[in-house]
Amino acid sequence: MAGAASGAIMEEDYFGSAAEWGDEADGGQAGGSPENVIQLLSENYTAVAQTVNLLAEWLIQTGVEPVQVQETVENHLKSLLIKHFDPRKADSIFTEEGETPAWLEQMIAHTTWRDLFYKLAEAHPDCLMLNFTVKVGGALHSYCRSSDIEGWWSF
Repeated sequence: MAGAASGAIMEEDYFGSAAEWGDEADGGQAGGSPENVIQLLSENYTAVAQTVNLLAEWLIQTGVEPVQVQETVENHLKSLLIKHFDPRKADSIFTEEGETPAWLEQMIAHTTWRDLFYKLAEAHPDCLMLNFTVKVGGALHSYCRSSDIEGWWSF
């Protein structure tokens, strides 16, 4: 169930599914008890995003430039995404969401992630999500360049 997955609380629809997995009538994992829900959450939460943010803050406090910290984190994330990318899971985004997720649109608008999508699309030419993303990203990029408004979407 959703609540038992590591880091599930970070999911956008988490609180909608939390009611389901805590309810005894639905066979929820936590047995309906608030104490069991809290225990299940705390056992499965790893705080990866928060740990990265904390480490980034520490680096900045030691004198590392924020831009350098951001580039380091982004480059590491890119290498992890390239290494662990699963085209089937990526394609399932559209079948599960039913529409283009807002986070995907935000990533397309960011030069770093748009470039990653291009690289992944070369490695996985049959991935529908990547093909869609490259088309949308290319159209957006062309529009912004022709309209001389590149700056508004390049962070």
